[in-house]
Amino acid sequence: MRVKDTDFIKVWQTGKSLKRVAEMLGMTTRAASARAGYYRGKGIPLKKFKRGPLGSEWQELRDLAKSLAPVGE
Repeated sequence: MRVKDTDFIKVWQTGKSLKRVAEMLGMTTRAASARAGYYRGKGIPLKKFKRGPLGSEWQELRDLAKSLAPVGE
């Protein structure tokens, strides 16, 4: 189901990260980012998210990397 333009803008502007916005809208991060770029091209001043995970997500990535590392590293 296609997300309404108004719903997309509300979620985007109140979202904390691209990942979370995409999850809330049921979209991929690539699709959400592309749609935001399209809107910006039409003059809609959507905020830009910083690249990379939020602070808490970095710890999750560290833990994942450690759990998959070969023994002894």
